[in-house]
Amino acid sequence: MSIRTEATLAATLREMIAQGWTDSEAHDKKEAFFHRIGNVADGFTEDQVYEVWGYVYEDVMDEFKTNWEVTARNIIHSGLYEAAEVFMDDDIREDLNREMAPCTEEAFLVAYMDRHYRKYGAAFVI
Repeated sequence: MSIRTEATLAATLREMIAQGWTDSEAHDKKEAFFHRIGNVADGFTEDQVYEVWGYVYEDVMDEFKTNWEVTARNIIHSGLYEAAEVFMDDDIREDLNREMAPCTEEAFLVAYMDRHYRKYGAAFVI
């Protein structure tokens, strides 16, 4: 695989993530995933496509995490933490409470935003 074709595949995958594709969807909905990629995946094995997907997805998640940290701080400093809790998915919130307690509000919000995005493919907004 050439660097150029890998870069094209990575750009296509990044676009799919921006459109809301999650990691679980990429694996669980394999036929739709590869259909969406189309001929960009020509010349790649399935394993190679998922390898590129993995590093692109983690790169995007790292970018999001930086933004989530800033957003979490802004929510807390604005006095909106309790309002944010009202809009949280109950299952995600309860799972994180079990996994993380005790922790800071900021750490909890960042973890929540990450889990919310991974489940819904969309940012948590209050």
